[in-house]
Amino acid sequence: MKKLLTTTLLLALSHLAAAEIETTDGKRYEGSILSENDQEVVMTGESGNELHIPRANIAKVIYKDTTPKYKNQYWAFGATLGTPGVLNLNVWHLWETWGLQFSGGYWGTAGGAQLNAAWKIGEYATLVHCLFVGAGHSTITIKESNADKVNRWTYGIVGYNANWHGFFLEVGAMFGTGSYTNPQFGAQFGYMHRLNAAD
Repeated sequence: MKKLLTTTLLLALSHLAAAEIETTDGKRYEGSILSENDQEVVMTGESGNELHIPRANIAKVIYKDTTPKYKNQYWAFGATLGTPGVLNLNVWHLWETWGLQFSGGYWGTAGGAQLNAAWKIGEYATLVHCLFVGAGHSTITIKESNADKVNRWTYGIVGYNANWHGFFLEVGAMFGTGSYTNPQFGAQFGYMHRLNAAD
């Protein structure tokens, strides 16, 4: 049982030390290096078996970098619920340190659009989060005393957003003019797909 758990863990981490070994008699071994010293190299083969290869028999060791590559500049798109248009389509373009985001939608009784300029405060393979400033406009039509009342709001917004594994959340404080008092709370959440994988 202990050996099985050890092998499973090593296979899960194999991308950290992937290599190909060529021996002096022309044989090739591919897998993950577990340890190496002056006497031998220990690796797991593709089938998970542990190999002990003497240094004297090794002609060449080729270390492979299998770490995923990610772009510094890329697009992202998705859909969210919340400010400014209740149900929004989102399009982002991100550069190395900042990005632009457009979100908006129109669904008969509700609509709006918002443009953000965002500054990255951290970016990783599965997470990007930013501080942003933006501006937008939204309208919501409601029935009041058998008549339609249109609430309008033109605003500036400052806040924070994050995309973690595609789950997107944005929160901010809005200051503007129209049917509401200052300040207002703005938020949207949903799914945003980042096209940041390298070709």
